[in-house]
Amino acid sequence: MSKTKSKQDKDPSSSSASVTLAELSSLLAEHRNAISADFKSSFEALTTTLDGLNSTVAGHGERIGSLEDNSNEVDRRLQHLENACSTLQQDNVLLKTKLADLEGRSRRQNIRIIGLPESLEGPRPTAFFSQLLVDVFGKEVLSSPPELDRAHRSLAPKPAAGDKPRPVIVRLHRFQVKDLLIREARRRGELFYKEHKIRLYEDYSSDVLKERAEYKSSMAELYKRGYRPALLYTAKLRITLPNDEKTWIQAVLEADKFLQNFNNRIDLFISTNVNPDISAAAIWESCKAYLRGEIISYSAYQRKIAMENKATLSKDIAELQSKCVDTPDADLFKDLLTKKAEYDILTSNETAQSLLKTRHNYYEFGDKPTITSANIRPSPLLALFGVLPTGLSLPSYFAELVAFLTLLARRAILLRWKGPCPPSHSQWIKDALHFMRLEKIKYSLRFSEQKFYKIWQPFLEHVRSLQIDVDPDI
Repeated sequence: MSKTKSKQDKDPSSSSASVTLAELSSLLAEHRNAISADFKSSFEALTTTLDGLNSTVAGHGERIGSLEDNSNEVDRRLQHLENACSTLQQDNVLLKTKLADLEGRSRRQNIRIIGLPESLEGPRPTAFFSQLLVDVFGKEVLSSPPELDRAHRSLAPKPAAGDKPRPVIVRLHRFQVKDLLIREARRRGELFYKEHKIRLYEDYSSDVLKERAEYKSSMAELYKRGYRPALLYTAKLRITLPNDEKTWIQAVLEADKFLQNFNNRIDLFISTNVNPDISAAAIWESCKAYLRGEIISYSAYQRKIAMENKATLSKDIAELQSKCVDTPDADLFKDLLTKKAEYDILTSNETAQSLLKTRHNYYEFGDKPTITSANIRPSPLLALFGVLPTGLSLPSYFAELVAFLTLLARRAILLRWKGPCPPSHSQWIKDALHFMRLEKIKYSLRFSEQKFYKIWQPFLEHVRSLQIDVDPDI
């Protein structure tokens, strides 16, 4: 009984427990469904948002790709334009250089006359100025009125009464006559025409005048220091020392540096050596010797720089030639032409300076040097065989001028034949006549054929008397 009753007492509690679990299961199912619905709706919204973001990102990616393509295209075009601009700049520099050269050459036969009053020339300026040159320089320089292509005032408004007259530009038909007038004007210093003081200059372009004007202060300072500066065409400064040594300066900055260095050296030398025990004359002579050494060192330094530049250009040219052979390209070819042009300019300047120095040392002296007044002392070995004797020491850059020295030597030997009888060797006679024909051309250009025959007629008569197969007619 008791066991049955106890089982009956437990049944109601188990029934209520089973109902509660069912309800809990139902509630859990409802919650699960609700949460699933919420997650589903949330994921759907998130998916929609992500789809929109993906679409936006894809659009941005396309736009960025398009911008990158456009940027690359712009970079490519910009690079092309920069290369074209660089090429045009180089071409422009070359064209400007050629234009300046052509303008300078077109003015080579021009002279400018400063100081003539306005309207003095009348209605026929060419004939007037042709006669004016004869009146100014005299019959000994111009035996007849020179032939002029044209003559006129500078193209500026006519000045008012009392103002400075305009310059006169005269173009001579022959360059040799123009060169003779310029040399004679420099030699005389002052020129007058009917009590009017005039000046005669070469006619330079405005660009050349601007370049030459930049040396004004440097040349004035050099004159104060006792040197003899000369400004060569187009704008190259040549400084002559008291011992006739020369140095060339290519740019204004180099001239300023040259002067500044000299000023510093002079100040240092004077501050170091001036004392009551040393006379001023001794200090002056010592200072000149000191500065002469400084100029020699400066010239050697400039030559060293030029040699380094020449070696660098030669190396660059070799590399560019190799590249052009391997991969031909228009830009490489233009670079090669530019380097070759720079190399040619450098070597041309070196050759011109060597010729000027050689001509000064071995041939031209005086105001109007000619073959009859030149002080030439060549070696007979050089004259006869073109061989440099052991006693003749020449710098390395004179090696290419052996032919020029040979010419000068033969001309000097020709001068010595004027006194004693010349040799009868036929080849030497032919060479002598060849050089005499060159001399006749020079005298003819100076309108001095009579002077030529006056000097060389005895020699020509002697050649005619020789029994050799040559034509002595000159």
